[in-house]
Amino acid sequence: MVSDEFWDGFRLSVVLYALLACTLVRLMPVAVALIGTDLSLSDRLFLGWMGPRGGASVVFGLLAAIELRGSGGGDFVARVMVITVMVGIVLHGLSAEPIGRRYARGRRPSPEPRVRG
Repeated sequence: MVSDEFWDGFRLSVVLYALLACTLVRLMPVAVALIGTDLSLSDRLFLGWMGPRGGASVVFGLLAAIELRGSGGGDFVARVMVITVMVGIVLHGLSAEPIGRRYARGRRPSPEPRVRG
C-alpha cells in the first residue's frame, strides 16, 4: 500500500531527493533537448514543468526494484519511487492550473483598446 511505503522508514533525504527529481532534474533534460530551437525561455520552462511525468518514474522504479529484490535494495528503491510520485502529484497538481493560466495569459495578444464614442 502507498501509505506503508511512505511511512515505513521515512527519510527526509528521500523527500529532498523527490523534490529535486520533480523540479531541477525534470527541467534540465528538457532544457538540453530544446537547445537550438527558437522557443522562448517561458515556453521551455512550461514544457519542462507541465510535460509528461509520473509514468517513467513508475516504470524505471519498478525495473530497478525487481532487479534489486534479492539484495534488499528493492524496498528502498520502491519507497523512493512511491514518495517521488506522491511529491510530483502534489507539486504538479497544485501548480498546474495557476501556471497554465499564467502561461496562456502570456501567449494571448492583448485585446485592442476600445474607444468610447
